[in-house]
Amino acid sequence: MNMKIATILIVTLFVAITMADPIQQTCHDNEEWKECGTKCPDTCLNRDIKHRGCVQMCVAGCFCRDGFIRLGYDMTGGIGHCVPVDYCDLIQRN
Repeated sequence: MNMKIATILIVTLFVAITMADPIQQTCHDNEEWKECGTKCPDTCLNRDIKHRGCVQMCVAGCFCRDGFIRLGYDMTGGIGHCVPVDYCDLIQRN
């Protein structure tokens, strides 16, 4: 009987740990953690493209706070840091 109780407790603990919120990463300036953000965030480079294709799915991670937008692709292959939306108007586009 004790083995059965121990097994139930272990399984319950495992389920509780796996269903718990993921460890939140430390977000950068002008970012906030979201459990369900977009897979295709707006950037200064794509914000004017109408009807751009995007997979509709929830992604947990750091996203720009209100009033900020991703700069665009950076040298490391990321989508850049969050800048004020008005900053996009200062970028020359070719």
